[in-house]
Amino acid sequence: MRAGLAGAGSSLVGGGDLSSAVGTGIASAGFSDAVAGEAEASRKRRAKLDATTGFWRRMWVRIVG
Repeated sequence: MRAGLAGAGSSLVGGGDLSSAVGTGIASAGFSDAVAGEAEASRKRRAKLDATTGFWRRMWVRIVG
């Protein structure tokens, strides 16, 4: 939400019109959510890898998941 508002605000400050601000806000919020989701998925993958023992099992987790 904050990223969307910041994107919309920066568009308005830069001289954009209202439709441009809405589009920029939606795009900014979507990008922010995607980055946050990937960070969480990365933490989960790392935790699964840390909990796995043995070379071949760790290799399997790295490749397959």
